[in-house]
Amino acid sequence: MSEFEKYKIKEIIGTGGMATIYLAENKDGKEVAIKEILPQISKDEEFIKRFVREIKIMQSLQHPNILPIYDASLGPEKYYIVMPYLSGGTLKDLSNIIQRIPLDFSIYILQQIAKALEYAHHKGIIHRDLKPSNVMFSGDGNLYLTDFGVARASTLTQLTQTGEILGTPAYMSPEQVLGMPIDYKSDYFSFGIICYEILTGTNPFMTDNPITTMKKIVEFYPPGPMDLNPSIPPSIENIILKLLKKEPKERPENGFEIIEEFLAYWKGKEAGNLKENFAKFLNNPEEEIKKYQKKEALEHKEKAKQLLFQKENKTMVYWHIYQAYQLNPEDLEAFQIFENLKSSLGEIKIQKDPVTERLEEKWRQNPENVNVLIQLGKIYKSKKDYLNLLKIYNRLDRLNIKDPYLRGQVQSLIIPQEPKREPLKEIKGEPYNPLKAIPIWIYLIIGIIFAIFFINKVITKGQKSAEETSTAITQEMDKIFSTFDKNIAELGFDIKPLLKLEKEGKLKEAYNGYIALIEEKPNHSDVYVLHGKAGEIGLKLGYYASSVEHLETAYKRAPLLEKKNYIYSLGEAYFKNGENSKAEDILKEGIDLEDEEISPKCLLKRAEIYIKQGKLNLAKVDLDNLINNYPEASEIDDAKNLKNSYGF
Repeated sequence: MSEFEKYKIKEIIGTGGMATIYLAENKDGKEVAIKEILPQISKDEEFIKRFVREIKIMQSLQHPNILPIYDASLGPEKYYIVMPYLSGGTLKDLSNIIQRIPLDFSIYILQQIAKALEYAHHKGIIHRDLKPSNVMFSGDGNLYLTDFGVARASTLTQLTQTGEILGTPAYMSPEQVLGMPIDYKSDYFSFGIICYEILTGTNPFMTDNPITTMKKIVEFYPPGPMDLNPSIPPSIENIILKLLKKEPKERPENGFEIIEEFLAYWKGKEAGNLKENFAKFLNNPEEEIKKYQKKEALEHKEKAKQLLFQKENKTMVYWHIYQAYQLNPEDLEAFQIFENLKSSLGEIKIQKDPVTERLEEKWRQNPENVNVLIQLGKIYKSKKDYLNLLKIYNRLDRLNIKDPYLRGQVQSLIIPQEPKREPLKEIKGEPYNPLKAIPIWIYLIIGIIFAIFFINKVITKGQKSAEETSTAITQEMDKIFSTFDKNIAELGFDIKPLLKLEKEGKLKEAYNGYIALIEEKPNHSDVYVLHGKAGEIGLKLGYYASSVEHLETAYKRAPLLEKKNYIYSLGEAYFKNGENSKAEDILKEGIDLEDEEISPKCLLKRAEIYIKQGKLNLAKVDLDNLINNYPEASEIDDAKNLKNSYGF
């Protein structure tokens, strides 16, 4: 065993391929840890340069959550550093014992790491090897970030060559994997993986093969953390997904943005003696986790019972009772409520379809895409997949949507509870006679109805025919208008006569009518509908420049979820007006929506544009996309015919 002049060695507490770690005492009897580089390794000049650099970096960092260095020897006989002895183990040790750390403790841990990172970055130091084994705990519940062996400091000489990969594969950033230059945002990606892992119990990129792992880091978008752990608040999920953005510029700008989200978690909560409770948890995690799970389960169950008593929305009851049962499967009352609720709501297990999977992938790439979230919510609602529906609802609710129309769309995702029914009052006295309870005016109405019925019997066949024709026109007008989300009756002006003219083929008259209404009410909130109709009719009349102007206005002024109704027509108008680049851009928006109605039309139209431009390879890609991803679309036959015509 090695000898150290100022320290008394008590025992070896760790041995690796490069160093041995001792538990020792200093002259004052205080326990310390000594990390000594192995003799054969100390002959490696490159390694020693990094070791010396690590010491210089750590000595420059003075922060409550960064492991300090008490002393060091830089050779030539011995190379070692003296640090505090930490009896609480590492975050990796804790994760091996407890797959999913309780939420309060997880946020406590992540908050401390974020503070240490922000401080190091402020000092110009990038860690470059963040992972759970480099996060250590003291016996009193404090956390320390350690091992800056591959860190880069702006004030020290760069020791690595361009393209050299440093770090641990399962916790690398995409830019590290690709051997690209990195900055402090690389640490944020690694931190995002740690966040994901301790909150869900799994590393989203880890595989048995390091090459496969690194490929996933570059290409794979993991499921939302709430999909694996529904108790994660949407705001915490959002910051994790932001940390895991593939592009560094899309990650948080600084550590304060991250810390702010963690601090917001504690609003309205009683943190209590969090550090002391965490120290107690570290001392016996297997027993303590059971207590915390039962406590959290009870809170969810009581909330569910309260909502049931208040006859609130059953889907919200489901959200809480599901979590209560998952946290404590032994709670028979929670199990019974859960089963009764499933029976009441008619929940069924659904296999995911390609459309849902594509939308989920699209959401993972852009977690704040309101349109995709609402589409997913509607799919889950139609399938009675209430757990996923509520995840979507909570994600949308976190976005704090201001638009009243969109807020209505979000609220409509939650299935309303049956209306409250008052019990029938007991009637005393003479026996209840239902005929006497009917008001006299009801009898009068019934008499009038019978009179109208007999009068209608004598209406001529010609009148009946005229009525049928009028009804058919009305139905056709409603069909024409069905591409819009608004009902005719809700508009601030009457367009039924114009729809009738359109049906009868009098397009110029209808077009002029829409223009007149636009000029009459240019600032009306629903005027985008008029612009949309004028633009579509203008296309039929060959007024291409005018159509572009009107459809652009409709697209810009329409509420967010109604914009899609104008994408295809606007793309066609651009193309007919000779604006091919704009046509391709707007049609791409429609394709990216992955909407079962809009996207196939846009794919077919863009393929037609590519063909006319001689871009046959691009046209083939769009036609294949349409045929493979939208097999039920009405445009399928046209797509197949185009492929055959051009020999694709």
